[in-house]
Amino acid sequence: MVKITMISYQFRPSLLEAVKKVNKVTNNVLDFKFYNTYDVDKELTDLDLFIKDLHDSDIVLIDVRGGDTVSKLIIDTLKDLQNTVVVFVGGSSEIIKLTRMGGFSIRKFSSLKDKPILRRFIKKSEIDYGKLLKMRERFEKIGSKFPVGIFRHARNYALLLKYYENPCVENYYGMFLLLLKEYGKVKIGIEIPEPKVLPSMGIQNFKTGEIFESLDEYLHRYKFKDRPLIGILFYGGFHYDQSYPAARLLTEKLEELGYGVIPVFCSDLRYYLAIEKFFFKNGKPIIETLADLLWFRFAGGPIGGDHKITLKLLSKLNVPILHGIHLSSRTVGEWKNSKDGISPIETVTTVILPELDGRNEPIVTHALKRYFMENLKIEEYVAIEDRVEKMAKRLAKWVELRKKKNSEKKIAIILYNYPPGEENLGKVAYLDAFESLAKLLKAMKERGYKITSTPTGKELKDMLISNGIVNSGEWVLTTENVEKIPKITVEEYIKWLKNTPNNAVNKVVKEWGPPPGQIMTYKNSILIPGILLGNVFIGLQPSRGVHEDPTKIYHDKDLPPHHQYIAFYKWIKHEFKADAIIHFGTHGTLEFLPGKEIGLSSECFPDILVDDLPNIYIYHAVNSSESSIAKRRSYAVIVNHASPPFTISDLHSDFHEIERLIMEYFDIKQYDKDKSEKIAKKIVEKAKKYNLGETIEEIYDRLQEYKRSLIPRGLHILGNVLSPNDTLNYLVFLSRYDRGRIKSIYRILCEARGLNYDEILANPHKRDSNGKLYSEILLEIEKEVKEIIKRYIIENKPVNILGLKVNKRELEEAISFLRGIYERILKSDEVSSVLNALEGKFIQPGPGGDFIRTPEIFPTGRNTYQLDPTNIPTEIAMERGEKIAEEYLEKFYKKYGRYPKTVSVVLWAFETMKTGGETVAAIFRLLGVKPVWKSIYIRDLEVIPISKLNRPRIDVVVTICGIFRDTFYNIVELLDKAFRKVASLDEPPELNYIKANVMEASKEYGEESLFRIFGPPEGQYATSLTSLIEMKTLSGKVKQI
Repeated sequence: MVKITMISYQFRPSLLEAVKKVNKVTNNVLDFKFYNTYDVDKELTDLDLFIKDLHDSDIVLIDVRGGDTVSKLIIDTLKDLQNTVVVFVGGSSEIIKLTRMGGFSIRKFSSLKDKPILRRFIKKSEIDYGKLLKMRERFEKIGSKFPVGIFRHARNYALLLKYYENPCVENYYGMFLLLLKEYGKVKIGIEIPEPKVLPSMGIQNFKTGEIFESLDEYLHRYKFKDRPLIGILFYGGFHYDQSYPAARLLTEKLEELGYGVIPVFCSDLRYYLAIEKFFFKNGKPIIETLADLLWFRFAGGPIGGDHKITLKLLSKLNVPILHGIHLSSRTVGEWKNSKDGISPIETVTTVILPELDGRNEPIVTHALKRYFMENLKIEEYVAIEDRVEKMAKRLAKWVELRKKKNSEKKIAIILYNYPPGEENLGKVAYLDAFESLAKLLKAMKERGYKITSTPTGKELKDMLISNGIVNSGEWVLTTENVEKIPKITVEEYIKWLKNTPNNAVNKVVKEWGPPPGQIMTYKNSILIPGILLGNVFIGLQPSRGVHEDPTKIYHDKDLPPHHQYIAFYKWIKHEFKADAIIHFGTHGTLEFLPGKEIGLSSECFPDILVDDLPNIYIYHAVNSSESSIAKRRSYAVIVNHASPPFTISDLHSDFHEIERLIMEYFDIKQYDKDKSEKIAKKIVEKAKKYNLGETIEEIYDRLQEYKRSLIPRGLHILGNVLSPNDTLNYLVFLSRYDRGRIKSIYRILCEARGLNYDEILANPHKRDSNGKLYSEILLEIEKEVKEIIKRYIIENKPVNILGLKVNKRELEEAISFLRGIYERILKSDEVSSVLNALEGKFIQPGPGGDFIRTPEIFPTGRNTYQLDPTNIPTEIAMERGEKIAEEYLEKFYKKYGRYPKTVSVVLWAFETMKTGGETVAAIFRLLGVKPVWKSIYIRDLEVIPISKLNRPRIDVVVTICGIFRDTFYNIVELLDKAFRKVASLDEPPELNYIKANVMEASKEYGEESLFRIFGPPEGQYATSLTSLIEMKTLSGKVKQI
């Protein structure tokens, strides 16, 4: 008997069939064991038996794609054994280097140049996939010419990879036979079949089974005539059989709708090559939309690649890309019954990373079917028919949007009125909604849309108010225009409800009663607040009903929309017959309605209401956390907009008076002690009211910090760019901060004077050797910075060092960086991107975040994505976070003469995306650990020795919001790992406060004493405190608040 143990994430039925076939021809020589990587990693299987089977096996086959527990067990168990190990997929270089077959070993091969094998294929953090493929081809060619020794085994390794990466009964059969013959010393009396290998890419005809490697041949065979073409991109190779069912069903659904389909499979991780080969003809795009069923990004998949190539190609393709998800860890039933929809780890690989390419509308198209056969857990993938149909209909709607003339299109523009009332009409964050809408309407009219009038912003608002268009039934019913307001009869509404899933309708009726309910009704109708300007409807998104009925707020996370809310979106779809909707500004409530967090089902309310309509969402670029919710839960294409201009906050009158007294104190304290003490007392008394500090120096430093703070001025208008003066000020603000290795111009000028920039910022009250206040020096430097930016960036003059002993290279680097930003902020794509989205064009993806920390946000008008959570904290955020933590501890120690035993920290998704994870980095620093890369997507923790830390490790209690929980699950896991790791260190408790606290608490709470991260339950995002206060529900109830 030859024992082969396989560790992989899925047991396919074809694998079992192959084992049976092998044993039939070899007289049952194969003893095959299988372990699921997830079960091992989560300790759902007998780990002692797993380790024993690894020890006893003649051959071990490995496909591990992450998981600390399973990875460590495999490495620790196999590293010193002598059995044959074949690593098909390894989550890290340590696992890959376990590969050993006869005289061939990846570890030995990699040591030829005394460095890991992948090093020569890695550029920064990305692997050169093309070179890896060539390396494998060389293994096979050399082994064929010289089939002896190490060359033979290297060839075998390449062959085994081919078998494994093209899964089917015949290939698994050949793989096992080759392993038994070469490494099990079994005499195989039959010819071993060569691997059956699909082309690396091709067009699949699902009806005939034919594969076309030429686009021209496919188009010649199937004459699509005038039918619009839609592309589908799905997996070839190892995942071919998994994505095949959904790709086939999607093709059938699209053909039923009258479209021609080009279904392309690809196993080359450079998927953009398949896009270029099969979706372009003579250099021009031939498809109208694209559906992709892939994980990760288009360039390099899990190993990374050059994403600039992808984005350039997708811009040239210029079509909407809808993204289908296949779930590898959940059955269809488990997905249907889940609240989160998609597991945290799959959210990263199947949603967040694809969004970086501009792939939208994540819909779960296929998931697992799990069953047992001969006591083995078998898994295969099945398509989810109603979700595939949803994707097909949404693809079709985008095609219609591309094909229809602008003059024939009907567009619904949705404004907000929350809380309900005239004073909050059109109220959104940082955007003048009415002036922006007026500007957009004018641009749409110029683009050919049928719009009867283009009023100014003020006229638009007045028009709504005068027509009674406010989210208040009491207000509307008192106006004489109630008959003119769009409405639908109860009978018509009930008819529309019949096409809504019963479970959803039952929830609505249970909460709000039978149709039409009590909100915004008139006679036998439901009111649809809005006005028509030709083919454009401007309406108000209905309220959530909590202001009309305050008792609803206590369970608002599960509160279904009321009848008028549903009627509003149904009217837009069925009565107005909109071709697209625009949600105008940050933000509405559609995306926060009950349903799964990501990967919605047909019973989730956002999915029901948005239906098949393209949803264009104008959103503040800073708020990437909530715009991500809109993308994932309402299938929105984001068009982001800039913030209003920034200005220095300066000081209000009381603070100005305190500053004046401090300057007086500084002037006289050397020669009039009595008077200066009186002034000091007065300063401290005044400052106490505002909690500015306890010493003159602290108070002064705090005032200088406030004085330099930035605040937005006014509201942004869509499409507007900064004025010349605001542009200059913005660049000056940017130049305050280092950008990795690029130094701040402030720092460069300080160093030219022999001064420490950080010291000046931290201690404005101190003086230089000439007696000048650091705050005054900072003002002088600011004037020089302004002059540098004006002269060398805005006026673009050759750099001159102004007579200072400045490091010219550093100054030129800083100027070059700012010049690049300057060119980006001179333009705005906000209005043009909305217009392009309405014509079904590709909207370039771009980062969200703070405009000072992330100036790369410009030019705005991008489809916002959140930061890749695997890169949090970023390198710059680590530097800033560590500094924040140490400065806090220094101030605490200075004030109290000791370090804090425990620090409480709140983690917000919004702040984390804006800063790149500075607060997360600060937590790591407080604990005395540092994240390090294990592989491209996996991070581990390195403990900083107490001797280097020079202080105790601080205990931290973390509170997270719901969006952070969903978006940064990997950070939650890494933080939890950090707490447990630090608590288990062999250090004295007086130097390790978390260990001391755990030791004390464990007496009463056991394992729970290690818990340090707390947040809302699954499906909930925050408290309802704001709404409760708005409705005065908690009036006088201080304890409840």
